[in-house]
Amino acid sequence: MHSKLLTILIFAVVGHLNAQEYDTFRIALVSDIQYADIQNSGSRHYRQSLEKLPAMVEQMNAWQPDLIVDLGDRIDRDLKSYHDVEEVLSGLMAPVVFVPGNHDFSDDPRHRKLTIAKTGSPRGYHARVVGQWRLIFLNGLQNSQISHPKHSMAFRRASKQLKALKDAQAPHAYRWNGGLGTKQTRWVVKQLKIAALAQQSVMLFCHQPLSPGNPHSLWNNEVVLALLSQHTEPVFWINGHDHAGGYQQFGHVHLVTLHGMVEGDKPSYGLLEICQEEVRLVGVGNQLSYTFR
Repeated sequence: MHSKLLTILIFAVVGHLNAQEYDTFRIALVSDIQYADIQNSGSRHYRQSLEKLPAMVEQMNAWQPDLIVDLGDRIDRDLKSYHDVEEVLSGLMAPVVFVPGNHDFSDDPRHRKLTIAKTGSPRGYHARVVGQWRLIFLNGLQNSQISHPKHSMAFRRASKQLKALKDAQAPHAYRWNGGLGTKQTRWVVKQLKIAALAQQSVMLFCHQPLSPGNPHSLWNNEVVLALLSQHTEPVFWINGHDHAGGYQQFGHVHLVTLHGMVEGDKPSYGLLEICQEEVRLVGVGNQLSYTFR
């Protein structure tokens, strides 16, 4: 790994690639489209989300990114909304990786199977190795009430954890949040160990943030943040869910929250420009721009 904090070269479609082949790699990001054919509620412009997408598709195609990551909550509720949104998103020319959000699951059993299928992995999470980077795509609702039938053992486990969080007056003790679960957390530990042995940096994509004190954060955010803080190479956690967006840094761990598309009347999304000397997040609409060195 170079001595510079950020030397990132990524190709997410093929599992392995010579990192020297690219001077710059581009990942387009969008989160919380949350489309529904209903009236606005406060700052959430549900119906307008669909109207914002053609401009986003046109701009992303003009950027010619190597990868597009949808950070979840593609819809707000009904299954029909998937068809309407994805008809527009089908115009995207770059490959798209979908990370599930809480609204994608809803309470309809059909949503659960469909949502997991959209991730491209039977488990809803997977990893890819590119040069000296390990990309990890997570299911932040693996342990939740939302993603499991009400009479299942998984639902009861999630209910028990949610009650414990509420009893502890945790700020993120909400049904619309969730966690990685024991199995997926162990898998992340394994991925970090493999990355450490290979001296790889890590970039993780999840719907929920990790920020302590944030009411939108992953149920087991403190555990995951502690694990990432032990990794000696640069780490990025990129998420949606908290529509206001934002950025925090904990040591060498960068926490990037994308602004929600459903918020306001402007289409909001971004482009990560990953170069040898720095990483830039170029924001559109209400999405702020950042430079990481």
